Amino acid sequence: MSIPIYQNTILLAPVSILKKMEALLKKFLWEGGKGNVHRIHLISWNKLKMPYKEGGMQVRDLANQNLAMGAKTLWNLIAGKDSWSSKALRRKYFQGDRLRCLDNPIPRKNGSPIYKLCLKALPLFQPNLHWIPGNGKKINLWKDAVMGEQPIGQNTGIQNIKEWAQNSNLNSLWDISSWEEDGSWKDWHMDNLPIQLYDEKKCLLSLLQGKTPSSKSSHDKRGWGQRSGSYSAKEGYKVFTSAPHVAPNPAAWTFIWHYPFVPKIDFFCWTAAHKSILTGENLKNRGMEGPSRCPLCCSDEETIDHLLLNCPYLKEIWAEVLLLNIEDLAIHQNITELFATWATSSPFGLHKKDLLKTIWMWAPNNMAETLALWQGLKQAQEMNVHSLAVFGDSKIIIQALRTKKLPSNIFLIAIIKKILLLAAKFTAISFFHILRGLNAQADKEANKAAMMDMNTLKVNGRDSICFFPHWTPSS
Repeated sequence: MSIPIYQNTILLAPVSILKKMEALLKKFLWEGGKGNVHRIHLISWNKLKMPYKEGGMQVRDLANQNLAMGAKTLWNLIAGKDSWSSKALRRKYFQGDRLRCLDNPIPRKNGSPIYKLCLKALPLFQPNLHWIPGNGKKINLWKDAVMGEQPIGQNTGIQNIKEWAQNSNLNSLWDISSWEEDGSWKDWHMDNLPIQLYDEKKCLLSLLQGKTPSSKSSHDKRGWGQRSGSYSAKEGYKVFTSAPHVAPNPAAWTFIWHYPFVPKIDFFCWTAAHKSILTGENLKNRGMEGPSRCPLCCSDEETIDHLLLNCPYLKEIWAEVLLLNIEDLAIHQNITELFATWATSSPFGLHKKDLLKTIWMWAPNNMAETLALWQGLKQAQEMNVHSLAVFGDSKIIIQALRTKKLPSNIFLIAIIKKILLLAAKFTAISFFHILRGLNAQADKEANKAAMMDMNTLKVNGRDSICFFPHWTPSS
């Protein structure tokens, strides 16, 4: 990784290379591995590059990352260790004092690759550059940004006192400062100020708050940004990619990415909140003609809000999940609003545990085999079997029973504890692992048995194909 990072720091990446790299990233995200070619890209790349709180996935913008890393060279020209490379670059391509060398770069049509990167990054880097006062001698009172704020001279309420001060050669923070005997800063001082400018003086003093020099012996420094005052590629990238756009319902994006969902559920909720999943309506909008009515109720268009909230089948599911009668169900009409309010309106008291995770955890891998083994041991006990050899294709379950080390899933733990209690009642019992291919029929029966321990939803008086387990939400 160090070689491409180093290249990003000193070379301006060609646009064609950046496009090829972005194409690879897009293909990886939407198409995955082999056998998944020509899949539809659901959401635009510009949205993907936005921060999580703005509805994106925070995918790196490669061009801005290149500029942010190249801007580190600009920072080294005016701050930090003054290396020989910084001196050479400053002498050849920039002019003036070290602290002001970026104010007026020498225009060149041709230059070294590192200079081209610096020149490209400079318009993004320079607006966030400011001064940190030492003794104030190098800081222009009217033209320089100090402590991350805009230059004082731009304020229209102090133009008369500004003109008087410039005529009196009061142009730096040092010029209007008074000092204690020990060299520390004492107060702002302006001699012979006309009486008619006293009101503007009050305005000027309020603008100078937080910009006082520290001492006579200190040196003025350059700072960058609003946080630490020191430039880093990470902070630079955030500033370079910032945009005034704020996605509607930011609470929805916070909910989707903040709570510990199963990753594929995260991704599905994210695409659903963007209204980009391939419903009949979206397929039609993409020019793909075909049936667009809901295949469950056949009464309305298959929109995202209908499919996930308003379909009669889905209302039955929501009523079951929320433990309400269908008549008492009050659900949002918009999926984004649901995500935005679910963290606080959920009847389950999420506290960083989400409903979707609870639903998905009820039936983890190996659940059917574990339930089948438990039922089998109970039947063997009822038949007065004293010695038993158990063959299973779930390596995790067999190892847990042999070593008595419980797995991490709370549902499996509860059942395995019951199995171990039952196993202790047999005179002799052994557990053996076999390949799943040799146990296909038993695996099929186990899954069928597990499906029998479920609630069946009824829609319009008939059984639905949707099943839900017996479960009780945590209080």
